[in-house]
Amino acid sequence: MKKDELIDAMDSIDDKFLRETDAVRNTSGHKAKIRRIVRNAALVAAACLVIVFAVSECTQMRAGDTPTVTEKIINSINKIVNKEPEMEWPLKSQDTSVAITYSFGSRQNPVTGEELFHNGTDMAYEDWQVEERYVYAALSGTVKETGNNTEDGDYVIVEHEDGYVTVYKNCGCILVSQGNEVSIGDVIAKYGNTSAVSTGAHLHFEVQKDGEFVDPERFLSN
Repeated sequence: MKKDELIDAMDSIDDKFLRETDAVRNTSGHKAKIRRIVRNAALVAAACLVIVFAVSECTQMRAGDTPTVTEKIINSINKIVNKEPEMEWPLKSQDTSVAITYSFGSRQNPVTGEELFHNGTDMAYEDWQVEERYVYAALSGTVKETGNNTEDGDYVIVEHEDGYVTVYKNCGCILVSQGNEVSIGDVIAKYGNTSAVSTGAHLHFEVQKDGEFVDPERFLSN
């Protein structure tokens, strides 16, 4: 979570508060509205304190660190204020756990050692050797493209409402076709390791909003 994103979340909350305050000024004598304004003011103050603490906390985090409790709170505020979608995890299983192996942001390439920007989140089944592990649609949408190349391996791209796109790379075997409608939680591919530059079985998961890469972890349900 970047400092600018935290400040934007605070500004959005402030704007909502100010609009409601102006509405009450134009309509006198409504005690219920006044009480709501007071309550919202308290919520704004609390949110500001959380954001100030989070800015301090996040500046001390290294790229790839696990999101803190404060970051999760800020993500929830963003989802409410900006009406962001809540996505399901693209890997899920009842008999083994799923671990994030690389988060969104700057990191060192595990193969070349080069410093680069990691535009998605890598995740893996801890018991990856078990057969029939799958990749699931994080959000309902339409399959825009499927394919394979040396760097990405087998991949699936799904378009969603409001300018969102999810991308699933390094899949084991694609189980959907271009133009297919998928619902959240549908199986779209087998889990695997088809990228020539991958160091092991994992899923590289990307989220784009209006063509810009954004941190997938902020959309994933806790």
